[in-house]
Amino acid sequence: MKTKVKSKNAFKIILWILLLFLTIVLFWLVRNWIILKNYEAQNVAISTDKANYQEEEALRLKIKNESRDTLCFSNFFPYFLERKEDSRWSLYKYVPLQNKDLIVKCMTAGEIKAFETILFGGKGIHRIAIPFCANCQVGAEFQANKIYHSNEFTIE
Repeated sequence: MKTKVKSKNAFKIILWILLLFLTIVLFWLVRNWIILKNYEAQNVAISTDKANYQEEEALRLKIKNESRDTLCFSNFFPYFLERKEDSRWSLYKYVPLQNKDLIVKCMTAGEIKAFETILFGGKGIHRIAIPFCANCQVGAEFQANKIYHSNEFTIE
């Protein structure tokens, strides 16, 4: 009789240990799934060095690839300046291309790039739009399949 009681208690203990182990594994899987979803949602962080600029002042831009993709740039127009007008964004007019638009540089996942440009935009609220070709090859023709934007900034 005592052997049956000991067997039942041992079985209950093993069952509780197994249940605890499965709970921990499930918690770990859900936690990692949430982290992965948040990581994918962030994608690309583009930020300017300041919130206010003077016309013809240098703007420094930092781009951090927080996606899993390799992101490639155009050799002609690696970025576009947009202006906010009546709560809508409008793109400044750019000269049409005469030659092939090729990919010249790419960013791997986790990589950070920075560049500087002179602002010729006129007064108002602006942002930078950067078109990317995700998972493309250097030397291939550029076809934007993703566009990311910087924070808003003011040209005074």
